[in-house]
Amino acid sequence: MIESQFQGQTVIHRLDPRVKFLTALIFSVVVAVQSRFTPLLWGAVLPVVVLILARLNPLKVARRLAPVNGFILMLWLILPLSYSGHPIYRFGPLTITEEGIRETLLITVKSNLIVLAVIGLLSTSAVFDLVYALQSLRLPNKLVQLFFFSYRYIPVLYSEYERLHNAMKMRGFRAGTNLHTYRSYAYLVGMLLLRSYERSQRVYQAMLMRGFDGRFRTIRELRMKRSDALAAAAATAHLVGVGYLIWMGSF
Repeated sequence: MIESQFQGQTVIHRLDPRVKFLTALIFSVVVAVQSRFTPLLWGAVLPVVVLILARLNPLKVARRLAPVNGFILMLWLILPLSYSGHPIYRFGPLTITEEGIRETLLITVKSNLIVLAVIGLLSTSAVFDLVYALQSLRLPNKLVQLFFFSYRYIPVLYSEYERLHNAMKMRGFRAGTNLHTYRSYAYLVGMLLLRSYERSQRVYQAMLMRGFDGRFRTIRELRMKRSDALAAAAATAHLVGVGYLIWMGSF
């Protein structure tokens, strides 16, 4: 998801990555703690406007949402049947409750809004710009490095896994529900961990030889422009409005 749409010349692509990161973070927190639909409807304005301004392909966005909603589908099969409340339908020993449906729908809306905001704001920035933005915001260096190396090497590890798995199949391996299959996959995981550790040692030594001191350097300097300030002000006003609706709903 990160960096998948970073090539572009729209106003969203040109925004300072610090503004986009903070907006996505605060928006996610505000949406996550919400328990009413009215503020969520108002909050949905932000990701929708961002996606429109960023001119992202709707099909690609929908494809990014598919894994999230696939997981949420499991909640729809479980939560309405296990949540206590007013029953609206019974079949056998199972009961669907009104509160269960409401809670599941709330989780669905919140999850999709957060993912849409992340897609619109963070995937429109290059990953190294995000890393430099996190450093500029004084986040712990180890956390920044963990983010960068996870992004960089998870695809590498997956490629290594595919290579080892294909080698097993070329030697006649066929997965089944038997001890041989479990043992083979255990060897595969062990070999993957061993090669990952060896690769990490080589990368670390290579970085030390190139003078790495725990911080990433870049020739690009992040500077706030007028458009960044206006975008930050608009996002702040929007989030304050959502917060006000939340506060009004508490009375």
